[in-house]
Amino acid sequence: MPKSISVIEQARIQAQVLVPLIKALQAELGEARAKRTQTIMQGADHCDFRYRRVTHESKKGK
Repeated sequence: MPKSISVIEQARIQAQVLVPLIKALQAELGEARAKRTQTIMQGADHCDFRYRRVTHESKKGK
């Protein structure tokens, strides 16, 4: 019978896989920013996001 893994341990294992993957994707594709344009709590029937790539030039202006 498989050993039960706690939710915290599952999250730790997932992070060990996902963090390096996300960092590699950022290095390859550049960063992205998301802006939530509507939410369920605001009365919308679904959440909506708008994404944009962050270029080195746009980061300099910050």
